[in-house]
This record gives sequence, C-alpha cells and structure tokens, in this order.
Amino acid sequence: MYDGHYSAGVQIGTGWLLLLVGFSDALIWWGKVAVMAILLMIMAGLGWVIYHWLTMVRHLTRPQDELTQSHRH
Repeated sequence: MYDGHYSAGVQIGTGWLLLLVGFSDALIWWGKVAVMAILLMIMAGLGWVIYHWLTMVRHLTRPQDELTQSHRH
C-alpha cells in the first residue's frame, strides 16, 4: 500500500512539475511578447515625439525664412 501511495505521489509531483514547467514557458513567452510590445510602444512614442518636435521646429523657423525671402524680393 505504501508503494502505491508513493507512486501516486510521484505521479502527482511530476504532473505538477510538468504543469509548472509548461506554465513557466508560457509565462516566459508572454513575458517576451509583453517586452516586445512595450519596446514597440516606447519606440512609437519616441518617434511621435521626435516627429512633432521636428514639425514644431520647422513651424518656428519657417515664418522667419518666409520673412527673409519676402524682404529679398
């Protein structure tokens, strides 16, 4: 009887171990996906900020350029 309980315990233990290993693999995979998504969001945000900053700089410098061109004509 002791052997039967022991083997059942080992089976349950190995089952839990396999479940945890599979779950951790899934967590690692989802973690990688989450990190990639966060990096993409950061890159998109930085690109958006840089784009708007450049357009703002262009808008600030463009009227001065137009003024100098109009004075030249």
